[in-house]
Amino acid sequence: MFRIIAVWALVAVLSALCIPVAAQTAMGTAFTYQGRLNSGGASASGLYSFQFRLFGSIDGITQIGVTQEMEASVVGGLFSVPLDFGSEAFAGQKRWLQISVKSPSEGTYTTLSPRVEIGAAPYALYSTDAASVGNGLMTAANGNIGLGTTNAGLDFHIRTNDTPAIRLEQTNLGGWTAQTWDIAGNEANFFVRDLTGGSRLPFRIRPGALTSSVDIAAGGKVGIGRDNPDAKLHLGGTAGTDGIKFPDQTLQVTAYRRVVTSATVVSTPLAPWTSADLTIPAPGAQPNTASIVNLDVDLPLGLIISNVRSGTDEVHYQIQNISNSPLIIPAGNMHATVLQ
Repeated sequence: MFRIIAVWALVAVLSALCIPVAAQTAMGTAFTYQGRLNSGGASASGLYSFQFRLFGSIDGITQIGVTQEMEASVVGGLFSVPLDFGSEAFAGQKRWLQISVKSPSEGTYTTLSPRVEIGAAPYALYSTDAASVGNGLMTAANGNIGLGTTNAGLDFHIRTNDTPAIRLEQTNLGGWTAQTWDIAGNEANFFVRDLTGGSRLPFRIRPGALTSSVDIAAGGKVGIGRDNPDAKLHLGGTAGTDGIKFPDQTLQVTAYRRVVTSATVVSTPLAPWTSADLTIPAPGAQPNTASIVNLDVDLPLGLIISNVRSGTDEVHYQIQNISNSPLIIPAGNMHATVLQ
């Protein structure tokens, strides 16, 4: 009879004093529960067996998660146990802990009453304001962090029904100009948004973009449509098909090179106010790309070079006599630069 009274005395005192001293989050879904156990009006000490069950109400019958059963050393009335009811246990609603205990001399557990309401500490992994979107900030057992998901696939995983995003906001309190950027993605594109600048989207990637659509290598070399660029700007694609389109919608599929071409000029007399039409061979020259036509000897005063233009495979130019006297075109070599 004394033993039973002692047990019930233990139960009555424990139900009043077994309150959370602290509930600290650990890695994953586990947390530490600390309590105080008194027996017969004095602090209990020794090895005790505990059972912990989680419920959604103070008197409901639906248990959440599995029963946690363990032995714990009670020292000066204090004990500490790790509890883990799974990732779905704490989803923003209130929770109550039902505790059963037995002393070393007891054969059966006695369930304490009332249940103990769990404080806010396990919810450090959950935002109650986020309950409307399913799950808030969750930390998985491997350390991955999920926002809006309990199944974080990477170090940080954001899941939402419309355009998951991260906002980077700099205030002007530090003396710098306020600026806000958004990094986001949806079915249309991945983008960087200049919120301060009128929500412009200066950077966008469309779904289906190929690997190495833009590839920046060491030293600042940039590849477009290819990896491992070996020039400051290195274009990939199909030769003769892919190229650069200009604002006038002209598509250039060949990279032209600038070359210098030359021709011999023979000594030729030129009457006043007349001109001589001359050409320089330029195989592969692109139309209207010739420039810098010059003679490797000085022209007499009154002779000028004009009307330089390139045609197919040659450069055309004129030497004009703009004086009132006959002049002689000196012999030499005429040079021009063209695009091939």
